[in-house]
Amino acid sequence: MGGVEEENGGVPARKGSARGKCSCGVADRLAVVWILAAGLAASLLALPAASQEVAQLRGADTESGDRFGEALDADGERLVVGARLADGPGLDAGAAYVFERESPSGQWLEAALLTAPDAGAGELFGASVAIAGDTVVVGAPFGGDAGFASGAVYLFEAPADGGDWAMSARLTAPDAAAGDEFGASVAIAGGRLLVGAPFHSGAGAGAGAAYVFERGAAGTPWVFEELLQAEDASLSDQFGSAVALAGTRVL
Repeated sequence: MGGVEEENGGVPARKGSARGKCSCGVADRLAVVWILAAGLAASLLALPAASQEVAQLRGADTESGDRFGEALDADGERLVVGARLADGPGLDAGAAYVFERESPSGQWLEAALLTAPDAGAGELFGASVAIAGDTVVVGAPFGGDAGFASGAVYLFEAPADGGDWAMSARLTAPDAAAGDEFGASVAIAGGRLLVGAPFHSGAGAGAGAAYVFERGAAGTPWVFEELLQAEDASLSDQFGSAVALAGTRVL
């Protein structure tokens, strides 16, 4: 699954900014909507009566300006929420929170706080998130190894025996370059992962691209399969700003 995000020109809002932004996702008759309110909370609405709020979630350590809820996704009884300007590992390093719905109470509880093991200031970990089953994907578009904002994506797996969530992979673009913002958008479905890099310049400055990764059984490595670019790509198109997967279709 993949959360839907509205971004403004690819430039991240800083703490205290009033720049409008929202994100939303739907899973199992539950709508998750983030409303700009100092980046502190995400509201859960029951469908089809969308006016019925069933919960308002915050991270245990959420602070004003963390942009908690700008990126989110849900699958079954799990919800992942990004907070790309959280300061835990460093200024604006970012974080992501996993919530699980407890049975039989139906209460949503925080199950994990995820950060990048190699977190650095300003990397915006949590700018994009996705979840499918026991796998959570988190994008850090201002991270990476090939210069500023080349980007990286982190994958985490749910514990099998009540332990801690563990990072299972860290992915970067095979042709990574500074400023590409690989990980600005992510989507996952089964053994397929799609990552957007809206400022990739292979087809022209800022034309954008998306990368397909695949794996076999759970626990096997993720392998790069294909680089996608628009046939009519032109400068500053920012192809890959949003991505989604639906069966064999890549959007």
